[in-house]
Amino acid sequence: MLCAGFAANVAGAQDAKTSPAQTQAEPNYVPSARIRAIRWASQNDGIAVSVRLGTDPQGTPTQIEDILSQTFREAEVDIISFFFEQNDIRATRVMYHYGKRGGVSDGPFFLRDAIEGARAAAAQHLFYLEHPELGF
Repeated sequence: MLCAGFAANVAGAQDAKTSPAQTQAEPNYVPSARIRAIRWASQNDGIAVSVRLGTDPQGTPTQIEDILSQTFREAEVDIISFFFEQNDIRATRVMYHYGKRGGVSDGPFFLRDAIEGARAAAAQHLFYLEHPELGF
């Protein structure tokens, strides 16, 4: 069962995909999604998304990636990378990582709050890109 906030966005996300270079057929499962995402963010000018998948199905990794990718693209962030890990926690949680020097991390967010969190992270990320003197 999809989380209510995500359910409303599934239809639109099915039509909007990331570029072939950024889309993966299978989710990028890694042992520590947060650590991998922080590393990626510190070396790239995009946003890394770490997802700890819970034991209660609230959406597939593909649905989560499609919806959040669409949200970031609508906010004018096109460089996005996803990192997934399966966990024994009940609810899925999402974090956003961006910026150089170890980066900035926003979250964790439950799926019901992930879209608003993505919008806020995108705005902050773009602000930091426009103001490199801040050192992020």
